[in-house]
Amino acid sequence: MRRFLISVVSLAGLATLSGCSSVGDSLDSLGSVTDVIPRALDKAPLIYRPTIQQGNVVTQEQVNKLKPGMSRRQVQFILGSATLQDAIHRDRWDFPYTKGVGSTPDEYKYLSVFF
Repeated sequence: MRRFLISVVSLAGLATLSGCSSVGDSLDSLGSVTDVIPRALDKAPLIYRPTIQQGNVVTQEQVNKLKPGMSRRQVQFILGSATLQDAIHRDRWDFPYTKGVGSTPDEYKYLSVFF
């Protein structure tokens, strides 16, 4: 386990040396360090990668309950509080949702409600 941690630390150390041509060229062929480290961690067998859900879970039944002309309060009762409320477009509420293992979401859903 210590060797793995040392290799992760050494890869992070290479990122600070990207000004050197020999190190920079080898990193360009691998991709950026910010891409290499998560990919290496995804392949590590002993690291727990939890399923992460972010945003509001909006089901089809909830969407079916929405009707044109509903007030903001009625929509909030059905869907919950909006995750994103734009200050410029006050008549729009956004409900993004992602689910995935670790840092790579597998499922993307996005619902916008216009008043």
